Amino acid sequence: MESIFAYLDLNVVGLLWLSANFLLLLVALGWLFFRPITQLLEELERRVRQSLIRAADIERQAAAAEAARAELLTAAHAEARAIRTRAEEQTQRLLARTSRKASEEADRILGRTVSIAAAPGNGPDVLNGRGSSAAAAAATQGTR
Repeated sequence: MESIFAYLDLNVVGLLWLSANFLLLLVALGWLFFRPITQLLEELERRVRQSLIRAADIERQAAAAEAARAELLTAAHAEARAIRTRAEEQTQRLLARTSRKASEEADRILGRTVSIAAAPGNGPDVLNGRGSSAAAAAATQGTR
């Protein structure tokens, strides 16, 4: 073995010291630089994982909020339809009642007018406004 070292002109002791210095440099660099960089990368990885977990939670909350919003919107539309339906029914009832009252009032006024015209001493001119003033006064008093 010594012949190889002599042939290559290698200093074995120098080679051992150089190897020891290189290993010492690797240990020192590992402790001074690689360990902090590794810790920094692990911390970054932990933060990314936490952010992903938070993002998934927020996404689930957003989906739940969207479902609740859709449900509320559906309920509001149903309530609006019910209110509109009730309002239309109430309008129809009010319209029918008003129409019925107007018809009854018209019949009542027509009945009074006919009865005044048919009263003795009143002719057909009462209906035209040319009859006696007493019959006209009776007709206006009956409508009040």
